[in-house]
Amino acid sequence: MRTPPVGYPLRDLRNCIVFSQHGDQDLPSQLSGGDLNGDQYNIIWDRQACPKRFFASADYSRITPTELNRQVTRDGKAGFFVDFMKSDMLGMITTEHLI
Repeated sequence: MRTPPVGYPLRDLRNCIVFSQHGDQDLPSQLSGGDLNGDQYNIIWDRQACPKRFFASADYSRITPTELNRQVTRDGKAGFFVDFMKSDMLGMITTEHLI
């Protein structure tokens, strides 16, 4: 662990994570989507748990949006939302993973 020098503005912060603003891509977006809306992180200080090698990020090509060929309506959005909520399993999978 590195200790910041005396007088460093972030030295006295406790129980928080400070992300750098420098680099090609911000760290939060690489960890959890980047919205920082209550995400929880697990900090592991064991040096043996650190990766020995690093790999470049995958380069996913952009997907072309689907053309609807119709107007978007309130009923259409409501129907999409209901269908999405019926099939959304992320919360259940996340909870089951923790148990």
